[in-house]
Amino acid sequence: MRQDISLAAQLVQVGHACLEAGQRFEQPAQPCHLVLCGVSSEEQLARVVEQLEQQEVRVFLFYEPDFPRGYTAACTEPVCGERRRIFRRFRLWREG
Repeated sequence: MRQDISLAAQLVQVGHACLEAGQRFEQPAQPCHLVLCGVSSEEQLARVVEQLEQQEVRVFLFYEPDFPRGYTAACTEPVCGERRRIFRRFRLWREG
């Protein structure tokens, strides 16, 4: 989630990304966690997506078509069990 846009926009963008990803990826057979990571820019978001794809994690990258914001949020396929460790290197989202 890009944090260089307003908090209201962040909420909407993450909703769009999750909705689209939920339609594209199969649902897990076991419970999984929702983790929200924050990045400081569109460029950093692209780097995170690239790193996840290198780890063979499928990602949906949301592009905001209505405003000139570019790529604003990404959502991965459900990741369960030991594969969750992939996300340890990323910063959690924090307000502010």
